[in-house]
Parts: sequence; C-alpha cells; structure tokens
Amino acid sequence: MQGTALAHRYILEAPIARGGMATVWRARDDILARTVAVKMLHDHLARDDDFVERFKREALAAARLSHPHIVSIYDTGREPSDDGGVCHYIVMEHCGRSTLAGMLERSGPL
Repeated sequence: MQGTALAHRYILEAPIARGGMATVWRARDDILARTVAVKMLHDHLARDDDFVERFKREALAAARLSHPHIVSIYDTGREPSDDGGVCHYIVMEHCGRSTLAGMLERSGPL
C-alpha cells in the first residue's frame, strides 16, 4: 500500500499502527502540503455493511469534537481497492507522537 494515492491527494508513506478494525498510515496531503494520518478499514471488514456503518459513524462523531487533546478529522472517503472491493478511510491530524498504546507501555496508566 505504500505509495498509494487516495483521492488523488493523500500519499500513503508508512504504517503507524494496526488495530482490530483498521490500519493507520502516515501520509502526505499533496494539496495542502502537510503530514496527515489515514485510518483505513481492514479489507475483510469493508465487505461487512455493519462495520462500514460503524466506521462512518466514528468519522462523523470524531469530526464533531473540538478539543486540544483530540485529533481533528479532515476528510473521509472510499476508493476502489485492488481486489475489486472498496477501501474506506478517515483522514485526520497527524500528531507526530507515538500511539496511546506505546505511551501506556512506557509510562504506565495515565
């Protein structure tokens, strides 16, 4: 997936984290010349309408939040995937720090 362009503007650079529902990539927004994070729903879940709906609700709920300790949501979309399916993604602010799991591992509970 590295080097893939989503919406002709978000160039996937490197995976940041992987969870049960999605993989998060560091990406470059070629239009606004900034680093972003792109959360991509796993292929096998993108075929399940319930998971896709949950993913869309997550994007909408997160986009409504505005707080200095919550990443901003910039965009959401879907693209045809290489296997004939659909790739669903959320584009968000990239904080340039480690994951929450990494922070908890180093520092213990907050």
